[in-house]
Amino acid sequence: MKIGDYWACSAGFSTEDFGDPVPDDVERSQVEIVKSVFAQCRPTRTVQPDEYLTIGWLKHDVERLTRRGYISRGAVLVAAAEMGINILPVFGEDGPADEGFSPISAFVGINRRDVDRLLREVRA
Repeated sequence: MKIGDYWACSAGFSTEDFGDPVPDDVERSQVEIVKSVFAQCRPTRTVQPDEYLTIGWLKHDVERLTRRGYISRGAVLVAAAEMGINILPVFGEDGPADEGFSPISAFVGINRRDVDRLLREVRA
């Protein structure tokens, strides 16, 4: 899937370290599970560079919230893109966007407090 200028696969954004993007499909069922969680969260106007809002961290939150097993990073990315939630690509230390590097992750613009609230409800 292409998001903006970048290609994404089930592992999240592809990187130049791995060569050409692998056409590794994101499972639709996983995307829908992520969307069901994100639908309970408010989108933010801007994306905060917060490690808890990366696609990797959010995938684990969705796994805990839904208890349905594995969710790919790509499913989180695709769900956010399909829902119109802001996404901010994250580049490695040696790979700024203006030098043509591909992103290695992304921050997702959802309200972290909403995710925390959902996690507390699951634990209760």
